Amino acid sequence: MGSNRFGQLGWGKPGLDYCMPQRIEKLKGVKVSQVSCGDTFTLFVTHGKELLCCGKSPTSLISKEESVSYSLKNPKCLEGKPVHYVSSYGENCIVLAEDQ
Repeated sequence: MGSNRFGQLGWGKPGLDYCMPQRIEKLKGVKVSQVSCGDTFTLFVTHGKELLCCGKSPTSLISKEESVSYSLKNPKCLEGKPVHYVSSYGENCIVLAEDQ
């Protein structure tokens, strides 16, 4: 629930705000171990140690051309790297990943 101005709630459409909890259909069947919310984005770590993000993600994770994602996506810079922990504050995030 909350603001979805930048698609940060993961519902695929920006601009809709909700005052009641809603299911994120794209996460159906995905086991999530951690969620971290920034001002305009949300990060999800799955049990498989994959990072998914939606909304206006920090440019350190996603290139400028794809900085706003209304659906869940895995940042290219972290493909194949197991993610162990994420933390967000404001417009920033930190990701602890394993470099293989």
